[in-house]
Amino acid sequence: MASTLIVDQLQKTGGSTTALTLPTSNASASQYLQNDGAGALSWATVSIPAGGLSFAQQWRLSANATIGTSETYLYANWEKPESEDSPGVIGADMAVDATTSATLSGAWTFPDTGVWYVAWRCQTYFPGGTHGLTTKMWTTDDNGSSWYEAAKDYGYEPAGGYDNCLVDYIVSISDTTNDKLRVSGIADAHTNVVQGNTDVNQCALTFIKLGD
Repeated sequence: MASTLIVDQLQKTGGSTTALTLPTSNASASQYLQNDGAGALSWATVSIPAGGLSFAQQWRLSANATIGTSETYLYANWEKPESEDSPGVIGADMAVDATTSATLSGAWTFPDTGVWYVAWRCQTYFPGGTHGLTTKMWTTDDNGSSWYEAAKDYGYEPAGGYDNCLVDYIVSISDTTNDKLRVSGIADAHTNVVQGNTDVNQCALTFIKLGD
């Protein structure tokens, strides 16, 4: 036998009562009951935003880069993984300033505003004597007039040794013209080699937009 639930159509508000008008029809799937503020109730459809990320991309160094005892910004030989590597890409491309500009060399321009996760991983080689290497990530909000050290990693190896760096940061991009990011390295002594490879991600940057 079916049961019937009778709902009281009165709502208390500040000591007085307001009549609630219930909808006369049944709800459809994924609908909920909403109040217009005056006591009229109606069915509304739940709005479910599209899932998934809107931007995700990787870039890698296609050739070795030498880093000395002065701050060296990596600006040359960045490329996207080739089609035969089956790279996963979502959305528009990042863009890097591949010039030797004092303020924008190696600066990355983001294709959209929002909160982004950026990770830089690479293999490094120490051909000289025992020394350390600091790898860094920098941000600017004025198109390179001022740069701020956001994250860094440090490795220390003997001559002929190898090390791996991982520097990551979550950055807010509110203006795609002025808000940028770049990476650099500086050695304690001698020189160091950041190893690039056109066939595999040996030194690579990952850009993922997390949300608005």
